[in-house]
Amino acid sequence: MGSTPEVVAMSETVGGYPQASFADLHCGSSDRIRPVVLVDARPAEERAGARLCGSVSFEQALADEIGHHGEVWLVLSDPLDTWAADRLAAVGADVIVVAHDLDSAYDLGLIDP
Repeated sequence: MGSTPEVVAMSETVGGYPQASFADLHCGSSDRIRPVVLVDARPAEERAGARLCGSVSFEQALADEIGHHGEVWLVLSDPLDTWAADRLAAVGADVIVVAHDLDSAYDLGLIDP
């Protein structure tokens, strides 16, 4: 994966993990999303109602051993519940928690139509 270009200053943390926003994930081009692993740990019904472009479910991330790919951007249903971040970190991922602001994701075009 390599390092993420110009990642935000990330002065805020969630459960000890750096926090970013959907705006930080958005690259402003036709590709729309930075080339990182995006894991959506929201419940299936939430993901079905608003699927994030290019994301994989938490279950799929574990099955694919995504932690070995380095940096993982993680969307949580409740940003204070970091169990998914802990699991991914335990298998070697460098976790960045994405602030759960779906309005911003819609505005940036990061939700599949």
